[in-house]
Amino acid sequence: MKRILFVDDEPRVLEGLRRMLYGMRNEWHMEFAPNGEEALKILQQREFEVVMTDMRMPGMDGAELLQHVAELHPHVIRIVLSGQSDEASILRCVGKSHLYLAKPCDAEMIKMIVTRACKLPDLLTQDKLKDVILQMESLPSLPAAYEELHAEIVSDEPSIQNVVEIVSKDVSLIARMLHLANSAYFGGNLDVTDFKEAVLKLGLKTIGELVLTANVFSHFDKALTKTLYTEEIMSHSLLVGRLAKALAEAEHLSQKAIGDSFSAGLIHDVGKLVLSSKLPQEYQQALESAKSENIRDVGAEYRIFGTTHAEVGAYLLGLWGLPDILVEAIAFHHSPNQAIRREIGPLAMVHAADVLEHELDHKYAPGVGNQFDLEYLEAVNLADHLPLWKETRDIVGIERQ
Repeated sequence: MKRILFVDDEPRVLEGLRRMLYGMRNEWHMEFAPNGEEALKILQQREFEVVMTDMRMPGMDGAELLQHVAELHPHVIRIVLSGQSDEASILRCVGKSHLYLAKPCDAEMIKMIVTRACKLPDLLTQDKLKDVILQMESLPSLPAAYEELHAEIVSDEPSIQNVVEIVSKDVSLIARMLHLANSAYFGGNLDVTDFKEAVLKLGLKTIGELVLTANVFSHFDKALTKTLYTEEIMSHSLLVGRLAKALAEAEHLSQKAIGDSFSAGLIHDVGKLVLSSKLPQEYQQALESAKSENIRDVGAEYRIFGTTHAEVGAYLLGLWGLPDILVEAIAFHHSPNQAIRREIGPLAMVHAADVLEHELDHKYAPGVGNQFDLEYLEAVNLADHLPLWKETRDIVGIERQ
């Protein structure tokens, strides 16, 4: 049974939550705290999977509570459920909370969000990695991209189109914009899969304040970008995004599926950025092991971490509230046959694009690099499409720099 702690200084709100979520009593153990101080006492006594708190409370507000929860109970998923809050308060909690829901919020939305959050541990069972990800306030970008974004924001006449162009060059910025646009922090609708739409939805004013005052954008140490191949990870991801989109178009998928394939391809290796930024020594060991033994990166990752970048990336983006269609494509892009869904969609396109792009990488001996999951492709009637896909790759001009 999952344990959920709700925190709000309004007794009527807590009673309303208790009443409207009564039907979940056999699946959730729910407790209700009237303030932040009481919530921390309860957390000291019992383990919880999720804390959902209001923002505007007397004494200890939601942002301060979440800061304490992040420090003292790093394994807890932190969600804000709040009414009208001033922008300064919202900016304070962006890095401390994983999701932000706006009041009024109906029971079905709360059930969906909390149920989804409680299922995330199924993607990643390693407690050390979960704690690392749960405490992440930012996903580092390449130094050049971060500096370019900062320079644009502080320029005399910043342009939203210039911001879109800068974001398009960096996987971390793309992932973070999708996170923010899929939350109610700034009026998100929980179903944004296009990073351009995400940037436009947030707008220049909000992005500027996030860049300048909130700790949600950062950059890699320049010395690490070479040793951990972060530039290569970014380049590969951008190419896979382009190719996944081209393959979806070649398969005559819907415009929604084409856009989802593009976005999923762009962020499919975000887990590598998590590992390289938060556990650089271990990740370096995995890279060296893969190179010296001529084995796949995922094999070396599993040996070091007990999991791979695919699960790590899916856990982070699921925690950030990105749509399931994207999370699934990231989680299973190396092993699509493990996914429950059997359809021609973003997962198939990203899997194929990743393998096709890696075929251009000559660091692997023949047969060692990423391989097509033929059992899955046969299940979705795509096994005979490989010649078309390779032709598509050549037509769109995907090649290693």
